[in-house]
Amino acid sequence: MNLNNSFFFDSKLSVGFSKQDFVKIHPNPSELADGSPSAKEYTTDKNNRFFSPDSINKTRFSPPTKVVHFFNAPPTFSEDDLKEVLKRNSTSDPVRIRIFPIKPGARSAAGLIEYASVADASEVMVQSNHSIIKNPTGKMPFSLKLSFSASPIIDKPGRGGDKRGDPEDK
Repeated sequence: MNLNNSFFFDSKLSVGFSKQDFVKIHPNPSELADGSPSAKEYTTDKNNRFFSPDSINKTRFSPPTKVVHFFNAPPTFSEDDLKEVLKRNSTSDPVRIRIFPIKPGARSAAGLIEYASVADASEVMVQSNHSIIKNPTGKMPFSLKLSFSASPIIDKPGRGGDKRGDPEDK
């Protein structure tokens, strides 16, 4: 119930327990005004973090915060690249970005993004999670993953907390 009573998109989200024992899949969803279906099945979707016991064990639950953890970005990803991807889908600009130093042989990049408010971070989560990023060295694109972070961005002296690749971090 981490999202219950959260505010974003100028609205309050209320989450409660269902009276039903299980979710019933609608066999014939209707079409909405924008042409999208009124219901969609995500049980076997590759982005479903509850699909397998292994993925369930890796899932960490954190209540909404101003800091968003991102991962599964190309290893050459820069702060400007990240801002460009986020700007495509969302309207909130980050306050700070920290891309973690890349270890030799790493296949992806990760880091933290701080926003001015929990609402801004929540909106970015809704709008930008699973954004597709072209893979500069392969066929399959990256799917940017976002989650709330309980860890704040900690500035290091002389770094400003928003650059990567500092030799003292390796």
